[in-house]
Amino acid sequence: MAWAPEPRTLGYGFDDGPNCSHNAFYDYLSQKNQATTMFYIGSNVIDWPEEAQRAVSDGHEICVHTWSHRYMTAFTNEQVFAELWYTMQIIKLVTGLTPTCWRPPLGDVDDRVRFIAAQLNLETILWRYNSNDWENGIGGVTNATVEANYAALVQAANNGTFNTRGAIILAHELNNYTMSTAIENYPRLAAAFDYIVPMCVAQNKTYPYVETSVTMPTFSQYIATHKLHAGADTDSNEPPNKANAGNDDNTSSQLQ
Repeated sequence: MAWAPEPRTLGYGFDDGPNCSHNAFYDYLSQKNQATTMFYIGSNVIDWPEEAQRAVSDGHEICVHTWSHRYMTAFTNEQVFAELWYTMQIIKLVTGLTPTCWRPPLGDVDDRVRFIAAQLNLETILWRYNSNDWENGIGGVTNATVEANYAALVQAANNGTFNTRGAIILAHELNNYTMSTAIENYPRLAAAFDYIVPMCVAQNKTYPYVETSVTMPTFSQYIATHKLHAGADTDSNEPPNKANAGNDDNTSSQLQ
């Protein structure tokens, strides 16, 4: 999956969590009645289990983003299995839920890795639009670069690019900069798209976990109770501090 199946829809998700400083970001999503898909790194779940539990209680979908955030195609079959399986296990231990989707770090995947993931009942989720938020301050990427990437997605939506099928954006829960940038750009995305939904909702996947005790709404059910355009163009919420742009001490700035 690299496109949202529904037209004028944004598949909304964030990589590299959970993050110990994400409360302001999650508070903002809650205020906006916005659920999303969180692609969690297994080792981060060990470090910040309560943050992972909050994601579930807030109604977000949790998916796998491997254990150590490495290039998956460089691993042996056994290593690929371990990266995925142990992440599934720690998410299950902490939240009580076993994910059924994953995203490869840096989009590094091939048919061999996809096959191993599929044997673990994990669907591969990619993207078509990259905010490059994780690269701010690296290799010449600046805040202006990231803002231009968000603006390009908004322009594409306004120009009718997604009138037949929607988009999926790559963004990150990596540090205060990436999360505050997501907050600042959310009103623009909400004004440009008709719907912003988690990946499972975009697919009408009502059972996002192995366990059937937790369900998600269908696409039509979700959009009936999650209105975007009432007040989407104005926002008075203060974002988290951006002082450590791209250099948060809690997680490596090399993640994507």
